[in-house]
Amino acid sequence: MLKHPIKVAVLAGLIAGGSLMTAAPAMAAPVTTSPAPHSASADGGGSLANILGPNSPLAPLLKLLPTGSLGTDKVVDVKTTLAGPATAKAGTKASFTATVTPSSSTGKVQFKVDNKAVGAPIPVVGGTAKTDLTFDKAGAKSVTAVFVGADGKEYASAPHTVTVTK
Repeated sequence: MLKHPIKVAVLAGLIAGGSLMTAAPAMAAPVTTSPAPHSASADGGGSLANILGPNSPLAPLLKLLPTGSLGTDKVVDVKTTLAGPATAKAGTKASFTATVTPSSSTGKVQFKVDNKAVGAPIPVVGGTAKTDLTFDKAGAKSVTAVFVGADGKEYASAPHTVTVTK
């Protein structure tokens, strides 16, 4: 629980790059708020943005901060895994499923064989994207799934080796 009023002008000056010694004099008269009781929680509910709330005088200032600073955003660990057969026969279809966690992730999966894109990227629906691949020649093939999130970041699966027989 917050126990002391927050000096908005001082905090605004600090956020804008001032120091504790220069923030207050550079601002107009400080505005004092009385904090409402809040508690932190393990799910990120205790971030500064959540503690202050959307109606806080500081809410507009929090929007100016870089993503992830002062606990304004939760860190999401995105992972891509790939499942498929260990063996396949040349000329026949082999099914592969990429699973993206969390399942609420939005984006597309590009499947690759030996680091070369195969087909168009496939939208992730409910955390999965599926494709059928056909291999022309016998031998060991390395298949990967690369999830490209809505933020443009890429998350590749570990390589999956398929032994293709004649």
